[in-house]
Amino acid sequence: MPPSRMLDALPSQGKRLGSRQNFPQLVPAPCEGILAAFSHTLARFRGVSWRRTLNLCRKVAAVLVEMELSRIIISEINDQQVVYLREVGGERSFPILIGIFEATSINRRLTAPSPPRPLTHDLLKSVVTELGAELQDIVVTSMVDHTYYAVLRVKTADGEMIEVDSRPSDAIALAVHHDPVLPIFVDDSVLQTVA
Repeated sequence: MPPSRMLDALPSQGKRLGSRQNFPQLVPAPCEGILAAFSHTLARFRGVSWRRTLNLCRKVAAVLVEMELSRIIISEINDQQVVYLREVGGERSFPILIGIFEATSINRRLTAPSPPRPLTHDLLKSVVTELGAELQDIVVTSMVDHTYYAVLRVKTADGEMIEVDSRPSDAIALAVHHDPVLPIFVDDSVLQTVA
């Protein structure tokens, strides 16, 4: 769907953005040019929520880089465990600190046979499937104050693509619970900051 059609599909709800002169103050730097290009269309949607505008901007502007889980470090003496994501066909990689539960869930799935009863990530996978949806991939979308943010991209039974907010650790754990492992993407702006 072209960006101008995506804008037409947005409902008018949520926090008011105000006049189009306010857009540059509300929108992160990478998105300013895109929103300026569509300012004539955006001016018609004064009631669009900030989150919807940001998500639209992300869809239009995002450059996603495919990554793979390269290693996981589990320490019994630390509270934080580490997973490393590495660029597929590239040199860049970076660590993400995760909790012990998510680390053991990822490690168990990669190294041990499946448990006889479903664990948390198996349960979530089953719920998505039973509702007629399909988990497409996961995307690490941003990093704010040293905290990573991710989304699960789910295709519903009627073909709509929805994004569900998630911690990267849970998203990665859910990805490895699929066979084959779901694609893991990272927004290039995140890689430029951390890798």
